[in-house]
Amino acid sequence: MNKKIHKKISKLEKFLHIDEFVKKTDLKKLIKANPLNQAKKSINKFYQDYKKIKEREESKKEKKIEFEKQKLIKEEKKLIQKQKIQEKKYEKKQIALKQKLIKDNEKLIARNEEKRKKVELKRLKIEQRKIKDNETKKLREDARKLKEEEIPLLRRKLGIVFQDFKLLSDRSVSENLKFVLEATGWNDESKINSRITEVLEKVHITGLITKYPSQLSGGEQQKVAIARALLNNPKLIIADEPTGNLDPKTSLEVMDILIELNQKGNTILMATHDFILIDKFPNKTYICESGKISEIDLKNKNINTIYK
Repeated sequence: MNKKIHKKISKLEKFLHIDEFVKKTDLKKLIKANPLNQAKKSINKFYQDYKKIKEREESKKEKKIEFEKQKLIKEEKKLIQKQKIQEKKYEKKQIALKQKLIKDNEKLIARNEEKRKKVELKRLKIEQRKIKDNETKKLREDARKLKEEEIPLLRRKLGIVFQDFKLLSDRSVSENLKFVLEATGWNDESKINSRITEVLEKVHITGLITKYPSQLSGGEQQKVAIARALLNNPKLIIADEPTGNLDPKTSLEVMDILIELNQKGNTILMATHDFILIDKFPNKTYICESGKISEIDLKNKNINTIYK
């Protein structure tokens, strides 16, 4: 065999690193069986076949690498998506927990505030009771000190509403009211007329200003009596059985007016035997019996003696 061919085969074997494909192919037999030119062709063909096989293997490796790469990318995306979902869930849980804590805190504050209000209300009631007791004691002492000539001045600070109205039958509504104002020192005609209109508006009977008592119903006469009691802006209105001579419907109308006046700042002391009205219009309620004054707690059904 030609030495040159041996050298080429050796170089080719080194180039091909004697891998599995080369080991399986007997190049020497191939060269012995063919002339030199045929050997060259066979070697070239072998080389080309080998190159194609290597390229296919490389291509497969690259495809496999790319496949694994894409697989890893997909898994990474899934992990990122899963992490985002978990983060959102965690965030929602945190928000829910925060809202629950806020609500619980608000409830706690509300409970504490309610307790504080109850304690404060109890304290205020005790203080009010002390103040009232002192005021009652002082009022009794002041009343005893009044001189006889001072009593008419005190009466002007009071408004009286009688059970039987006590209107002057020969005078109109306007004249009845004017008589009271003139008797208590009013002499300006325009001021008198203005004051009469004002008190009639308070009891909602301005349309009756020219009527006489005989032309009025019992309820209307009692409203005139209430207007009369308001003329001199009394500090206290004493209503003695103001609904005693009225039917139930008219009684409620009169009570609505008294409640309205009370809500606007007038103090009203009313005597009544009508327990239905007491129940319908709950307020400070006292019983005077056998010289003893007791306060009734309508809500808790308690009676507390405050004066013997």
